[in-house]
Order: sequence, then C-alpha cells, then structure tokens
Amino acid sequence: MAGGRCRPRVGAALLRAAPEIRELRELTRYRKTQVDARGREIQRLKKTLQDAGIKLTSVASVVWGVSSRKIIEALIAGERNPAVLADLAVGKLRPKTAQLEEALDGRFGNHHAPTPHPKNQGKPRSAPGVPLHRALDP
Repeated sequence: MAGGRCRPRVGAALLRAAPEIRELRELTRYRKTQVDARGREIQRLKKTLQDAGIKLTSVASVVWGVSSRKIIEALIAGERNPAVLADLAVGKLRPKTAQLEEALDGRFGNHHAPTPHPKNQGKPRSAPGVPLHRALDP
C-alpha cells in the first residue's frame, strides 16, 4: 500500500456510535451553534453602541442584563434623552444613574436602531411583534 500503511480499513458500520450517543452529539453541536450565534449577536450590539458613542458597557458590566435591555429597547423606540434612559435602570444599576446619564449621552441615530437580525430574516429588530430581548434567545 502507498504511504506505508499496511492495516486494512475498518468498515464505517463498525465505528458508528449508538443512536442515543449520536442524538446527544447532534444536540450538543446544535447547542454550540446557538451559543456561538448569541455571542456574535451580543458582540455586534456592543459594536453598534460603541459606534453610536453610547458607553453603556463602562457602567453596566453585562450589556444583556435587564437594565441594559430596557435602555436599548428605549433607544430603538426613539428615546434619546439620557436622563429618561438612565431612569430605566433597575437593581444594582439604579444607584449609578448619574454615571449612566453621562454614558448614554451619545449620538444614537435612527440608522443604528434597525439592525437586521437573522431570526427576523432581514426585518429590523424593532419590527412590531419582535421584542429586542427575544431576538437573542436561543
């Protein structure tokens, strides 16, 4: 045989895993693709906010927390007043409203809001019936 191989090839049927194992592998692969897609979408959101001059990540440690989602949804809905946006904070971000107001004083425009999303098949995230917090749910 070429390449110095002297062993016979083992048939694919002998190497096939049990159906339960194959199903588990398939589910694991699917879960990984969903997690990866969510990560890419969050990175894209961070980049959009950065482009708009919104420094939300400098105050909120998680851009996809409850307060951050409320603020982002309000931005998409058209609210641009940093004081009103900062008042949407809840929980640990509530005491940081002064810092939030400064961080939210950016230039978020209408062209930042309708970022297309693959789940919406090109429709804007702000499309009726598609809340932003559902856009990234796997």
